[in-house]
Amino acid sequence: MARPHLSSGDFFGAASRTVEAGGFRVGLWIADRPPESVVFHAHDDAHFILALDDGYCSLAHDPLTPRGAAFGPGALVWNPPGVEHRDCFTAAGGRFLSISFDPPKSAGRGDPMRLRGALAEGAARRLIGVAGRFAAGDAVVMEGLTLDLAAAVLTPGDLNEDPAPEWLLRAEAALPPNVFALYEENVGGITPLIADELKDAEERYPPQWIEAAFREAVSLNKRSWRYIHSILKRWEAEGPDHEEAGRDPEADWLERRYQRGKRPRG
Repeated sequence: MARPHLSSGDFFGAASRTVEAGGFRVGLWIADRPPESVVFHAHDDAHFILALDDGYCSLAHDPLTPRGAAFGPGALVWNPPGVEHRDCFTAAGGRFLSISFDPPKSAGRGDPMRLRGALAEGAARRLIGVAGRFAAGDAVVMEGLTLDLAAAVLTPGDLNEDPAPEWLLRAEAALPPNVFALYEENVGGITPLIADELKDAEERYPPQWIEAAFREAVSLNKRSWRYIHSILKRWEAEGPDHEEAGRDPEADWLERRYQRGKRPRG
């Protein structure tokens, strides 16, 4: 008996909200079937699943997740097109977010993956709010977040097509660098405390400043968030045009702070 193929953007469950933008389909779902009634199946599209409740079972795994272990809320899973699975919750009623798109036919199929990292997980979580409220102007926001996710698993180098599809090139080249990705690439792993500071910086400073501050810190082999943040704070006070070659931003900022502390208080 042939196993069912679900059409693009379709899942075993009841959709509470579905929206589409830029070739991506985002849905909020409730898994209304008990696990024993979910049969092996495949999807015509590629998709991400963000589990919103406990007990999500998937073929996907990573070094931190044993095979067969159920995921908790917040787990982000990537399923390439054509993978046969019976991903489901351990009980009916589990909620999940789906992000579906049609990849190029020549894109590598690969294996399901549990995705970790602030960039992909943050984009998926923000999509919950966008899909739930979807209003005028949110299509651009949704497309940008889904491009962040696509860039986490596909690159133009993975494709045999020349040129690569426009949406994939946008995912790789058009989006400004994300502060979380810059930190992971140039400094190291992100702790919860650092994640809060990075989020605050992303909201406070222009993305071009953040990228430039990371670039300067790396060029001086000063790979710490304290140093990078000191550059941003100095630019906020003086403007980035005050930059001078060979100047130590942290020492300069500390000197100004010291001088301010010496001023008499009236």
